[in-house]
Amino acid sequence: MKAILRTSLTLFALLMAASPAFSQANRFTMTPSDNGFLRLDTHTGAISICNNNDGQWNCTSLAPKEQSLPSGRNNGTVSDDVTKLQQENKELKAEIRKLEEEIFKISRSNPGNKQLKLPSEEDVDKVMGFMERMIERLKKMGKNLQDDNTKFGTPL
Repeated sequence: MKAILRTSLTLFALLMAASPAFSQANRFTMTPSDNGFLRLDTHTGAISICNNNDGQWNCTSLAPKEQSLPSGRNNGTVSDDVTKLQQENKELKAEIRKLEEEIFKISRSNPGNKQLKLPSEEDVDKVMGFMERMIERLKKMGKNLQDDNTKFGTPL
């Protein structure tokens, strides 16, 4: 009994010790670059560049200001892009507010436009008659095409 207890405690201790190592296994992603590899820490978002100098691999962390984003506008840093995006966000929110106010003004000045006007029975009958005539014409055209194909040989 003591042996089973001792074995299970040992197994439990080994599993507990291995769990942090397992979570660390997929922590970094490596991407080839011109001079070596870019290493991304998936837990913190830190980026490092890893180079092979005389057979020794060395990874150097990139500071946030050095982490450039490929923006089509310029070669700015992350903080430049964040500042531009924040300004653009403010402008878009102001434009949305302005448009919402205009819609509110229009809806208050024309309260009669809120009612939906349905077509009359006569209008519906006209549309249905038109659709029925179109369907009949299409059927006749299809039948004529089929008849023409049988005159000249086997149908397609």
